[in-house]
Amino acid sequence: MSNVSQIAQALQEILNERVEALAKETKFIQRVRQISGADFAQALIFGWLQEPEVTVAGLTQILQRRAVTISEPGISERFTPQAASFLERILQEVTQRQGPRRGRAHCAATPVPCSVCRR
Repeated sequence: MSNVSQIAQALQEILNERVEALAKETKFIQRVRQISGADFAQALIFGWLQEPEVTVAGLTQILQRRAVTISEPGISERFTPQAASFLERILQEVTQRQGPRRGRAHCAATPVPCSVCRR
C-alpha cells in the first residue's frame, strides 16, 4: 500500500471513529451545535485538498452540500485556538497510525550534499 493510500485510510478511520471525541477533548465542541466536529474537519481537510485557496464562502458551500446550514461569519467564528488544537490532534492521530516509516529517520539524520538534493 502506498504512503498516500495509507494516510488516506488512517484519515478516513479517524474521521469516522475518533473525530467527535477529539472535538470534545480539545473543547472545539462543548455542546450540540449546528456544525459537528466531523463536518468542520472534513470541510477544511477536503476543501483545502481540492482547492488550497478556498475562501470562507467556499467552505460555506462545501458545508451546505453536507446539509449543514451555517453562515460565513459562523464559520469564521469557529477558527479559534480550540479549532487549531482539534485539527492538530487529528494530524497527530494520523501520523501515529502511520507508525515508523522505513528510511525516513536515516534519511533525515544523514547530511546530504545539496547537489544530491537538486537531482
